[in-house]
Amino acid sequence: GHDTTAMAMIYSTLLLAEHKDIQ
Repeated sequence: GHDTTAMAMIYSTLLLAEHKDIQ
């Protein structure tokens, strides 16, 4: 449902943010 989609988006954003931070 919406919860899963929201979680997926948040997770992706966090992962991208971490990758940008590392680089």
